[in-house]
Amino acid sequence: MIVEGPEFVQDHSFFLMHKNDDIASLEKGICVEDFDKEKEERVLDMEFRILNRICHTMVHFQCLHREHNQEFKAQNRYNDVLPYKHNLVQVKASDGSDIYVNGSYINVPIRGKGEKAFIAASAPVEKSLNNFWEMIFQNKVTLIVMLCNIKEKNIVCEKYWSEDEHKEYGNVKVKHLSTAQFGEKLLKRQFEVTYEGKDEVLVVTQLHHTNWQDDNAPFSEENSDIELLLKTTMEYRGIKDSSDEAEAKNPAPILVHCSAGIGRTGTFIAMH
Repeated sequence: MIVEGPEFVQDHSFFLMHKNDDIASLEKGICVEDFDKEKEERVLDMEFRILNRICHTMVHFQCLHREHNQEFKAQNRYNDVLPYKHNLVQVKASDGSDIYVNGSYINVPIRGKGEKAFIAASAPVEKSLNNFWEMIFQNKVTLIVMLCNIKEKNIVCEKYWSEDEHKEYGNVKVKHLSTAQFGEKLLKRQFEVTYEGKDEVLVVTQLHHTNWQDDNAPFSEENSDIELLLKTTMEYRGIKDSSDEAEAKNPAPILVHCSAGIGRTGTFIAMH
C-alpha cells in the first residue's frame, strides 16, 4: 500500500516514485512483525531525507492553498504550514462564501468508511477560534483528539474551551459539561455545542493526550494511552477489526490536532 493513499491523481509524489522501484519501495508500509529486522537492514535517516525531498517539489508548492492578505496570515499558527487545495476543509459563511480554516480532510483506505474519516488541523490561534468552532459545527464533528498541551516550550494552542458554564465563539455557543480522567495521561472533556438560530445540538467529546511531547514519541510504558485512543477512535468509526464489512457508525470526521497538525497528528492518523 502506498502510504499517501489510493488517490493517485492527488498524490503528487506518486508520479515521481512509480517510475523508480527503489524509491517506491521506501514509501511502502512495513509489517509490524518485520519491523525490527527491516530497521537493522535499512538506513532510516537516509530514507527519511529522500522521502522529505520528493515531497517538497514545485508541484507540491503550487497545490498549497494560499491567500495574499493579512487576515489569511492571522488565521495560521505557522505560515509555512499550509493545507493543500484539493482536501481543504469546507466551511461556509451565511452568505455562501468560504471561511478559511487550516484543516484538511484525510481519507483512510478502509472501504465504505474511509472518505473524510479525519480532519487534520493546526491548533487554533486567538483570531481563528470562531472559524475553528464553525468548522466543528458545520462538519458535525463530535469527537476531537487533542495531542498537544496549551503550553509546551511556548503557547502552542489557543485554549478553545472554557471551564465556565458556556462561552460563545461567533455564532457557536459551547457549554462545558464535564472533565474526567480517561487514562494515565488522558483527559476526557464533553461539551454541548449549539448554533445561533438553529435547533441542532451537538455533544462533542474531546480526548486530550497530555504527555506526547513535540518531536518525540511517548515512552513505551505510556503506550496504553495511545492504544486506548486508537481503540476509542476505531470504535467511534465502527471499525472493530481490519475487515471491510463493518458499517461506519459515525460518518462525521474525527478532528485531530496537535500544534502544527503535522507530526503527532499525522502519526496518530497513520496508525489507522
